Amino acid sequence: TSLVVQQFLAEESISVITQPPYSPELALSDFWLFPTLKMGLKGTRFAT
Repeated sequence: TSLVVQQFLAEESISVITQPPYSPELALSDFWLFPTLKMGLKGTRFAT
C-alpha cells in the first residue's frame, strides 16, 4: 500500500520528487490533434 511505500522510503532516507497532478505546459498534440480529429469526424452520424 501507499503507507508501506512511504515508510520504506522514509527508513531508507530516499527523497521523493513531487510532480504536479497535470502538466502546466500544453503538448503539441493539444494544439493539433483535436482540431484534426474533429475535422475528420465532421458530418459523421453515430448510432450509439
